[in-house]
Amino acid sequence: MSDYSIFPKAIDGYAQLPLFVNDVTPVSAEGLNRIRSAIVNIENALGTLPQGAFDTVSLRLDNIDSEISTIESNIDNGVNIIAGFASNAVIVGGSDNTASGVSSFVGGGADNTASAAGASTSGGTGAVANHNGEHAHSSGSFASDGDAQYSRMVLRRETSDATPAEMTTSGSNSSIATECITIQTNTAYRFKIDAVAREQATGDTAWWEIKGCIKRKITKPSTSLVGSQYVITDFDAGASSWRLLVTADNGALSAHSSPSLKLQVVGEAAHTIRWVATVHLTKVNG
Repeated sequence: MSDYSIFPKAIDGYAQLPLFVNDVTPVSAEGLNRIRSAIVNIENALGTLPQGAFDTVSLRLDNIDSEISTIESNIDNGVNIIAGFASNAVIVGGSDNTASGVSSFVGGGADNTASAAGASTSGGTGAVANHNGEHAHSSGSFASDGDAQYSRMVLRRETSDATPAEMTTSGSNSSIATECITIQTNTAYRFKIDAVAREQATGDTAWWEIKGCIKRKITKPSTSLVGSQYVITDFDAGASSWRLLVTADNGALSAHSSPSLKLQVVGEAAHTIRWVATVHLTKVNG
């Protein structure tokens, strides 16, 4: 900043910009430099193109005020909120919806929440998508959002040996609970799993359709499967040893320590196999 002017820390007064009287005050280099100092400080404070895309700074400030008023009005009226300005989150229409996960999406409806990365809901009322990449839909709730809904997740994994490996939304062993099919207290899931595995080099392929139910009361050890699983599978001769295992994990053996519906795959030594599973969940809570 220039030496004479004290702007923008304070407004320049007569001490910084003395009054010039015509035909009385002598013109001096100091007087001109004081005026220059004030102008330079104003320019530095505003920066280049302070008006942005508008004709004047005043119009730009008026537009900012208008946008802030709109946001405040929306919050007061309980309409859609992108919480924490989540990166790349989108809400299209509806009311009282929340998108707080990175790249999350809510497509209309009311009281829907997409709180995990890449999570989404579409229409309906009271759905909660709180797992990464989960898509949820509900037509209402008993007592709280998400306690009566359908959701879908896509898990994946790549293996090159016969060591059991968990399928997750990230495709790796995960300490992040939202990348797995975790189950909260007092909840049951009816699940249907459509899975396929393929070896890149040979093209050998296997597929599974697995149906069942998992429940959890309050404690982690109460997590268990309900009755039997129903499995349909078929495979090429070269894929006859591959396995897809579905278990109720109480969290003791998982890096994320949360009870979950666990999908583990068992491949084959020296064979690179890619596994993908679409998991359909019908959820009831309470």
